[in-house]
Amino acid sequence: MKNTPILFVVFALFLSYGCKNEAENKCKYKAPEAFFSEQDPSIAKHSFEQKEMKSTEIASFTNRFDLTILQSGCEALNQEYRFEIPGSFQDKTENAFWIELAAKSFSSLSNTGPKFSPLAQSLAQLIQDQAELLKLGEEQAFPQMGFSLKLDKVVSSDFGTLLVELKELGPQ
Repeated sequence: MKNTPILFVVFALFLSYGCKNEAENKCKYKAPEAFFSEQDPSIAKHSFEQKEMKSTEIASFTNRFDLTILQSGCEALNQEYRFEIPGSFQDKTENAFWIELAAKSFSSLSNTGPKFSPLAQSLAQLIQDQAELLKLGEEQAFPQMGFSLKLDKVVSSDFGTLLVELKELGPQ
C-alpha cells in the first residue's frame, strides 16, 4: 500500500483545525473547517456550515458534479463524501464499476488546492490498491492505518450518488 500510511495523518490534520466553542475542551479533536473555497476556479458554487464538532460542505464543480462532505469527530474522526454525478447508473450494478468510479472521482480532485489535494490523491491510491478487498455496502477496516473505509451507491434515473465513508477506528 504505497502512499497510504500517510492517509490517516492527512485525514486527521484536516479535522484538527481551530475550534470556537466549549467542545474544544472536551474533545480530542478540534472542529472541522472547509476543504474548498469559491476562489478555486474549478468550483461553480460552494457552501460550508459548521456547528460544534460537525460540518457540511457542498461544492458544485464546473465539470458537472457535486460533492457533499460531512465531517464530525470529537473522540473519533468521521468523514463522508457524497459524489453526485449526472447520468443514468441504474444498470451499473457491478462492484468493480463503483470502486473504479470512486478512485477516479478522488483522482479528479487531486488538483483542487492544498487542503484537499493530498487527501484526494491518497484516497484514490488506497481505493486502487485495495480494490479487491472493497465491497459496496461493507466496511473494510485498515487497522494498520487506524481507520475503516466503506463505499456505497444510490442511483436514480437522472444521477448516481457515490458514498465514501472514512471512520477512525477506536482502541483495539
